[in-house]
This record gives sequence, structure tokens and C-alpha cells, in this order.
Amino acid sequence: MRAILGESRAVRAAALSDPISARIAESMGFEAGVLLSSSATMAVLGAPDISLISLTEMAEQTRRLTRASRLPILVDGEQGFGNALSAMRTVAEIEAAGAAAVTIEDTVLPRAYKAGAELQMVSEEEGLAKIEAALLARRDPDFVIIARTSALSIASLEESVRRLKCYEAAGADAVFLSGVKSLEQLKTVRTALSVPIVVGAVAPELRCQNVLSASGVSLWAQGNLPLFEAVHAMRRAYSEILSGVRQAPMQSTSSDPVLTEATRGRDYDEWLEAFC
Repeated sequence: MRAILGESRAVRAAALSDPISARIAESMGFEAGVLLSSSATMAVLGAPDISLISLTEMAEQTRRLTRASRLPILVDGEQGFGNALSAMRTVAEIEAAGAAAVTIEDTVLPRAYKAGAELQMVSEEEGLAKIEAALLARRDPDFVIIARTSALSIASLEESVRRLKCYEAAGADAVFLSGVKSLEQLKTVRTALSVPIVVGAVAPELRCQNVLSASGVSLWAQGNLPLFEAVHAMRRAYSEILSGVRQAPMQSTSSDPVLTEATRGRDYDEWLEAFC
């Protein structure tokens, strides 16, 4: 992950949800993966992205992905699942699960009582304390700790830059920007910081690898399109089976080359021959 963040181009990170998705992304040529809390929540709980998943569940899903794939994986550490001490445990658990990096964000999560629909941020002091605590909890110096903020989508550019510079000064290895509204915002942040930049949700004008690369972005964590497409594909298949449009014959992974590759079928065939 440190090598990727040192690239002079915006490397695309595949949005992962389970071991099969990690295997497919790796086989397709992705250089990195990201496990967002939204996709993990859907895959593990079948629930929406409203901060319902626990740290234990995130760590378990991370371990499944890292066991199945050699991709360096960035894990969404939410707000550290609590206060600064919780952020320390988040780093310990996600690092032990084999991830390459974790983000700790300064958003108030879960949403405060009667907070309305708008995102809210913790104070700069609390956000800074979480980053400092997260860095203290790291064991492997190669493990990457990324300060994440949605400030650019809900606060002034001046406040956003001030927060990011504090996180950089504290020792964050990179910053993760969510909700970048314009190219000018991104250029201003790039000029103000020296650490690598990771982006998530960005304005339509920025959804281009060349544009992001030219703007100094190192990693582009795109959304959950693969999981959304998979859900719709399952609905279509179930609907066609129920209506009789398609048959549902007994199948095995070995009869489908894509599934054979994703499940390492040929490796298991060799192991069965050798050991069973």
C-alpha cells in the first residue's frame, strides 16, 4: 500500500465485499482493494449503511478477504468505532486481520439523536486525538493509517484544509477525501499538503483517472457498483427461476470457468489428487 500511495497516478481500488469479490478483482488486474463499511454491512448484515456493523464484524470480514487474496486492502475504520481508545483497538484489530491500511474519520457516527439528515463532524481536537491514538496503536510500521474527512462536502474549504493539515502534522500517512465538490477544492488541498491523497466520492467532473492523477491523487476508492450489480443480477435470476423462464439445474463450480478461477478450483483439484 505504501508503494501504491507513492505512485504518481490515481490507482483504482476495487470495492470488495467478500472473498469471491476479492479473488475476481485480483484476477482482473486491480492493484488494491477497499472494504467499505457500507459494502461490509450489506454483505454481513443485509442492512443499509447506517453504522450498524461492529468492529468485530469488520475485522472478521477483513480477515476473510486477506486470506483469500493477495491484494493490499484498505479497510474503512469508520470513526474508530467510538472514542480515541476505540480507535486504538480498531487499528489493532484491522492490522491483525491482515489489512494494509485503515481509515479513521472525523464524522459523527452513528448519527446523533435527532441530528437530522446532515452529516456532522467531531471537533478538530477529537479528530486529532483519534489520529494520534491510532498511530500509537500501530505495530507494523508498514501498516498505513489514513485520516478521513467529509469536511469538503459540509464545511468551508478553509476549515477543511486546517483539519487536514492538523492530521498531517500528527503523522497520518495519507488523507482520504470524501465528497470533493470541485477540481479547485482538490487542487487547493493538494497544494496545502505533502502526504498522499486518497479520494472516495467525488464530483462528476473528477470521475476520471487522468484528471485525478494530474491532481495528485494516489488512490481512487470507487463506490459499490460491483455489489449493486450482483444484487440486481441475483434478483433477475430468482425472478426468472420463479417464473419458469429459466431452469435451475444442479451445478458445480467446476462447470463454470469464472467460478472455477474465483474459487481456485484447479488448485483444489491438484490438492485432492495429492492428498485425498
